[in-house]
Amino acid sequence: MKTSLLLALALALCMLNVVRSQDCKPACANGGTCTNGNCSCTEGWTGIDCTTPICDSVCTDHGGKCMGPQSCVCTSDWTGSLCEIPVCGSPCLNGGNCTAPQTCTCMPGWSGSRCENATCNPSCVNGVCTGVNSCSCVTGWAGTLCEIPFCSQGCANNGTCTGPDTCACAEGWTGDDCTEGICTEPCQNGGICIAPDVCECHTNVTGFSGTHCEFGVVSCSQPCENGGNCTGVEHCTCPLGFSGQWCEIASDCNTTCVNGVCDQDFCICDDGWMGAACYQPTGLTNTTTTDNATTTIIAVSSAFTSTIPIATVLFAVILSVFM
Repeated sequence: MKTSLLLALALALCMLNVVRSQDCKPACANGGTCTNGNCSCTEGWTGIDCTTPICDSVCTDHGGKCMGPQSCVCTSDWTGSLCEIPVCGSPCLNGGNCTAPQTCTCMPGWSGSRCENATCNPSCVNGVCTGVNSCSCVTGWAGTLCEIPFCSQGCANNGTCTGPDTCACAEGWTGDDCTEGICTEPCQNGGICIAPDVCECHTNVTGFSGTHCEFGVVSCSQPCENGGNCTGVEHCTCPLGFSGQWCEIASDCNTTCVNGVCDQDFCICDDGWMGAACYQPTGLTNTTTTDNATTTIIAVSSAFTSTIPIATVLFAVILSVFM
């Protein structure tokens, strides 16, 4: 009997040792169960004692620390439960997206660290990009890309604007705006070159004509009156006693003003002439005194007397004596 009790006690001790050998050390945590000395962990946990949380690899890839099932503590460059969202300190503008820490991916037409700069494609040639494919041109340029030069004065006669206010003129033209003609042979007598090899001639009293204004012009649109002669463009040379463009005005003086003009019945002499009829050159007179009266004797050249009727001269001499 005593032997039987000892055998039963030994068997119980053996069975107790077997049960203890099946315990999990350390114990299974977070709801894990021990099976044959191994922990079977609940979802989201792993490790020999079920104390290691499980997170997607993105957590650790981005430098995060898995603190619980699918729960990360992130660095300053990432956020989100798994540290899957990058952080940009300044927000991305104009529709840009933060795709990496401090990195914006911009929409088409924008650039810069925050997508703050508009872009033009192609680039502005002579201007600044102020909007998506929108150029603001500097002075002197125009066009979508500021590629077209602008000439404020215009380029006439088929001239071409090749730079700001710079014309390339067609053959035969020159000047800032290509309005000045080029004459291979210069215009003469004050003529002006108005087109390639075309002169504009003066048509004043001593007018000129011809391709290069080389010929003098004598032309009156109506006849000269009272014996006048056409001696220029619309110009008559009048005989003594007449004046006016066409010699149509008769002198009002009692005598012909030889070298002067008639003014209210008196002759106003030209410089170098004197006397009632302005026929006596100054400095060519001889005077004699008789009976307290001064008589002026006229010294008239043969050339002068040949052009004035003798009766006219005698009348003028007599008149000057009594005056």
